[in-house]
Amino acid sequence: MSKGIKILPDYSHCKKAAVLGAKRRYELYGNPGTAEGRRKGGLNSIRKFHADPDFAKRVGFQLRKEIRRPGESAELAEFVGIVIGDGGIRDGRQVAVTFGTAKEKPFAKHVQEMIGRLFGLFSSIYPKKGALAADVVVSSVSLAEYLREKLENKKFHRSLNRTDLPEWVLKNTEYKASCLRGLMDTDGGVYCHRYKIRGKWYQYPRLSFCSTSPFLLHSVNNILKDLKFTPKIGLYRVTLYRLPELKRYFNEIGTHNPKHSERYASFCNRNN
Repeated sequence: MSKGIKILPDYSHCKKAAVLGAKRRYELYGNPGTAEGRRKGGLNSIRKFHADPDFAKRVGFQLRKEIRRPGESAELAEFVGIVIGDGGIRDGRQVAVTFGTAKEKPFAKHVQEMIGRLFGLFSSIYPKKGALAADVVVSSVSLAEYLREKLENKKFHRSLNRTDLPEWVLKNTEYKASCLRGLMDTDGGVYCHRYKIRGKWYQYPRLSFCSTSPFLLHSVNNILKDLKFTPKIGLYRVTLYRLPELKRYFNEIGTHNPKHSERYASFCNRNN
């Protein structure tokens, strides 16, 4: 054996390599035993999965769905009205809109088409157990985050009856009209008002929007006034009573919910 040569046990280098590796990892990602260290390590893993989607799929990691992030528009304002009216964000990862299964299937189809056009996402319909209703559901964390941003989430407090419309909608006349249509198509409806004078019955249609949020009611009331209607506001509803105003509403604002248009047309036909 030559002098100066030292024979080491097998794998003796592993300990030194492990120490050096641990030091370098600590420099890059912090202490793995802390929340910050775990966060950095997790973000690094996500970056690797996004850089190699095939590898992510092989190891069972599900990447976020890429979504289209549309700019502010009349159609987006209508969708915001639909979500505020009869929709919601569940667990930060699902967006759902509820509809009645009997007469509102065409409206559900309209909502699905909007989701596809606006965000490039596929949605599904799930019947509600024991109820004559169903949900249009799209699962996407990115969409939930985007909508919270566009809804100005600080105002979206359905459980506290503090829901209101976002400022970007209220600053544009076209957006206000479109958002109003979305709200009416979900939480509004055409009703028959009957009254009796001197033994004779009279009836006429009315259009009402219902909500437990006083903020939302006043916003809808103000939008209708801005559009030159004369609504009446009550504790839980805003209503248009005058037949000429209902005609103008359906001519100018319109509806994408056949249930409303059919009820309005049916009343008009009975009174011609």
